[in-house]
Amino acid sequence: MQPKISVVVPVYNGEKHIDRCLQSIMRQDLEDIEIICVDDGSTDNTYNILLWYQKNYSNIKVYKQSRKYAGVARNLGLSKAEGEYVHFLDADDYIYDNVYSQIYSQAVASKLDCLKFRCFCFKADSGTQKEEEYVEYSLFNVHEKFFDGRVLNPREYIDLMIRKLTCAPWSGIYRRDFLINNNIEFNDLKCVNDWSFYVSVLINAERVSLSDAVVVNHQMGRDTSLVGIRANNFDCVYKSYYIVEDIVKNTSEKIRREILQAELMGIFFDYNNLPRDIQEKEKARFDEFIDHLDMNDIIQSKNADSNMDISRANKIAKIQSDVSGICYYNYSKLTSTGKRVEDILDKNKIDEIYVYGLGEIGRMVMSDLKLSNSDRVKGIFDKRADNNEIFAMGSKNISVKKPSEIPLDEVPILVTPARDYLDITKELIDMGINEKRIILLCDLLKLAP
Repeated sequence: MQPKISVVVPVYNGEKHIDRCLQSIMRQDLEDIEIICVDDGSTDNTYNILLWYQKNYSNIKVYKQSRKYAGVARNLGLSKAEGEYVHFLDADDYIYDNVYSQIYSQAVASKLDCLKFRCFCFKADSGTQKEEEYVEYSLFNVHEKFFDGRVLNPREYIDLMIRKLTCAPWSGIYRRDFLINNNIEFNDLKCVNDWSFYVSVLINAERVSLSDAVVVNHQMGRDTSLVGIRANNFDCVYKSYYIVEDIVKNTSEKIRREILQAELMGIFFDYNNLPRDIQEKEKARFDEFIDHLDMNDIIQSKNADSNMDISRANKIAKIQSDVSGICYYNYSKLTSTGKRVEDILDKNKIDEIYVYGLGEIGRMVMSDLKLSNSDRVKGIFDKRADNNEIFAMGSKNISVKKPSEIPLDEVPILVTPARDYLDITKELIDMGINEKRIILLCDLLKLAP
């Protein structure tokens, strides 16, 4: 009988956690689950543990390869899989009890190519759960209407697919025949081997749905995990971009630009969050990568003048969605010179400030100001405010509050969101806030020293 789900588990030096992972799969109430473990050249006792499982459980298959990293290991597992659907699970993660039956039933009933679901996380050092935070990371602020079982063509919902869903392979199951027939596999980079896989899924799939089920508990922060080596192999980030650029070259202009913009945002975010010593070593290569980008081609909207000066783009409301990419671009150019947001605030004699927005770039700014040991931040505001989230800024701790709590004083408000800055500005003015207090990050970055 064909397995219903093949679970592919790449593992490297996982002797401390592989048992928890495999036990969580075997506790599932779904029958006919196939488990394929690929040892990626482990130097500890991992392989012997896997052989014991293979000997004692007929549904577990074990393969061994020299150290080739997660992408190649997953591809080997996929080539050996026989299940109707495939789930790629990291060896340091585990599955919640009795969830495979739920997601398998939904996938089969709707004849899905891919089903994406929720995930929680825990810290490697303490095991501390961060469930609420990670739900938003795996399916970020997705409207509840998308959980009603509707089937989506991912290219018609490309913004949802690339900006509100994680590309992590463990956050979905995939119909095996769909992957095989479309030659979809992971790249062979040491890290960043999942984004190109996800992009290939999006441009080939016809039937995708979302599930509100929480399926995976994902471990974060373990430096020796298969995906925890990005900082020391940052060249993989650039190589991934070029791989994706080739994958999307024959798609529509809209799809190509949306995907490349999303990847650039990820690259800029990753670069600006590198440890300072690694960032300094990476600076020349990062600058070279940026200089070779055709930003007019990537960022301009479909209706914009192809010869338009990039610096003017954020003044045109009709391409408001493109400002986000420009904002990331300018922020990265700023930090690549060794400057910080703090330097711009100093130059413009802004001694106190409220920060509005904790999206990706907003958190980059907060990290920047924190590194500067800044005391000038007087308040932090976000629509998804969680009073339990506290930022240590200079000599004080600041709780995140709702925008409605912004004081009606004279302290300037730094608006970090780029895509919705016009709507946010209007909302603030409607709240009675003087427009002169509002500073847009995308404008502030143009004043860099």
